[in-house]
Amino acid sequence: MSRFFQSRELSANELSRFNEQGFLTLGPLLTDEGIAEMRAQSMAAWENKKWPFDPDGTWLNNALLITMRRLFGITTLKDRWSMLPSVS
Repeated sequence: MSRFFQSRELSANELSRFNEQGFLTLGPLLTDEGIAEMRAQSMAAWENKKWPFDPDGTWLNNALLITMRRLFGITTLKDRWSMLPSVS
């Protein structure tokens, strides 16, 4: 597994719940390094398209980039799913 994602085996009970309900709540999936990397990439994309984030700025000045995913080359649902950690 990547240094950015936490990895663990699912229990038989978790697999059974997934098969019955179609989803699982897994808790944190990113490592501390993964969170830091995501933050760094997001801020780099922000500063590339806007300006340095101003913690004292207004909501309008600090509005989110609605196309953030495109800045990372994520354009389809398949692309997004491929970035998630695989489940064992």
